[in-house]
Amino acid sequence: MSGAAREGEGPASALLAESRRGARLAAYGRIAALALIAGLVLILTPWPEVLYHLSLVAALLALGIAALRVQARRPRQVWYRYLFTALDFAILSLALLYPNPLAREPIAPQMVLRFDNFDYFYVVLAGIAFTFHPKLVIAAGAMGALFWGLGVAWLALLPGSVVEPIDSEGTAAMLAVLGEPGFVDLGVHLQEIAVFVIVALLLSLVVWRSRRLLVRQVGLERERANLARYFPPATVERLASASTPFAQMREQPAAILFADVVGFTAWAEGRRPAEVIALLRGVHARLSEAVFAQGGTLDKFIGDGMMATFGTPEPAPDDAARALACVADILARFEAWNAERAAAAACYPAAAAAAAPPAAAALRR
Repeated sequence: MSGAAREGEGPASALLAESRRGARLAAYGRIAALALIAGLVLILTPWPEVLYHLSLVAALLALGIAALRVQARRPRQVWYRYLFTALDFAILSLALLYPNPLAREPIAPQMVLRFDNFDYFYVVLAGIAFTFHPKLVIAAGAMGALFWGLGVAWLALLPGSVVEPIDSEGTAAMLAVLGEPGFVDLGVHLQEIAVFVIVALLLSLVVWRSRRLLVRQVGLERERANLARYFPPATVERLASASTPFAQMREQPAAILFADVVGFTAWAEGRRPAEVIALLRGVHARLSEAVFAQGGTLDKFIGDGMMATFGTPEPAPDDAARALACVADILARFEAWNAERAAAAACYPAAAAAAAPPAAAALRR
């Protein structure tokens, strides 16, 4: 489960957090992949041709680092993702379609289409899916198709190109020109583009579905967190696993415990709201901890008071005994808390006089 969901954040915050984590993961994967590619280029490509490939690798690396920096500064904006995606496909198209200008033995530009380099576009598309943005995945499919299509069109329009039309029946004609360096089969490359767009659309549906599952899971975690405010952990697990835990009305024995702070109203009348809330938080925390420690159910808080039950939702033979044990636990916790406040008052009398409740405050039970 994501950290956002565990912390009880809303769906929008959880989606933003997952998008940022996914973008960081994709960026780190991109850096690792480019480092590996750079190492292979250094081994396999002769000098000075290697300089051209390394410059393109450096450009892609710089784009990835720039995207991380922009994300860190403007996490809620998405426009930059579209910009960097367009630049990624533009540079990748240049790297795959434009002949190396530093090559010692140049080949016909159209020959690059026979190396099946278009597969690298799918790697970029897969990395974009980590951002959890279906629209960005669709846009990436359109951008990749656009830049590759422009590159193929540029090669087909070069002097010396022998173009196989899209609507040609063409098997014999294609076989006749396969040995021609300037041969360009538009039908094959149109099919590449169509399949790439289809994959992008399917991948966007997967991302959209993942977003919905994340939102649903965040909602379940929030419901579980709300249950945890009133029930002990074991009861929360039983209630969360049951489809209709309260579908039927029933009568059963239970022990009911009421507790509040003596003198709270009089003390609160002369205090600032922040002081009153701070005290209530401390009271509520200790009361709920004691109730849950004995397996009870916290029914409600009423100001400084509390109602708890033992025997709900499931009765047990020791409900009354656990209620009495809870009373003893509450008294022990408040006695320890009073000792802490007394020690604080001895060290910081001015602050303690302003913030602490009267020493005579006790627990009514």
